[in-house]
Amino acid sequence: ERVHPEHLIQAVVQAIALATDDHQPVHWEFFFRREGEFTVESDGEHWSVRSSTSMMGNPEVAVTANPESLLAFLKDPETEAPILIEGTPAAKRRFIELTRAFRGSIND
Repeated sequence: ERVHPEHLIQAVVQAIALATDDHQPVHWEFFFRREGEFTVESDGEHWSVRSSTSMMGNPEVAVTANPESLLAFLKDPETEAPILIEGTPAAKRRFIELTRAFRGSIND
């Protein structure tokens, strides 16, 4: 079955919100060739995911992938799946650290 990027991103955000104690703001952009673009934001307390038609401001992290590659990365950041993660080294480390919550939720 095909991976739906919005559902995947929603699951990641829910796992982060439930499993982490990180209360810093977040602004991430996800780009999928066929499925569109999605913005993830947090004000430190509340998370949101929305479909977007163009990049909304200056994201801390911009991810370009197909849904299957993103899922492979989320399961194992060392994967060879084609995925591009752009941002400062600190922002990319935080992205990987926060998305670890998703790995924990599917491995439990």
